[in-house]
Amino acid sequence: MAAQKVADDAIKAKKDEQGKIAAIKFLKEKAAEGAPMSQYRLAEKYLKGDGVPMDVEQAKFWLQCSCTNGYADATNLLQKVNRGSSQQSLEPRPLRQNPS
Repeated sequence: MAAQKVADDAIKAKKDEQGKIAAIKFLKEKAAEGAPMSQYRLAEKYLKGDGVPMDVEQAKFWLQCSCTNGYADATNLLQKVNRGSSQQSLEPRPLRQNPS
């Protein structure tokens, strides 16, 4: 019984992963076609690292595209991301020691 549950869970996880891959592919296609909501959703995925590698620069790119296409939520999120980036760049960073 427990082995069947493990197998069922593995199948479900595989289907979920395949669904995520299909969703990302769909978002990328629609975003490239200029759909502002898809651009926004793709940017969210990049910010969270959800189904794609976390990439703030890619997120900013897609948010800017979405803003240009008139999606108001993208403007708000882009402002938050930019504020976060500028605050982050002002934080002190530990000094790196050069390897000898």
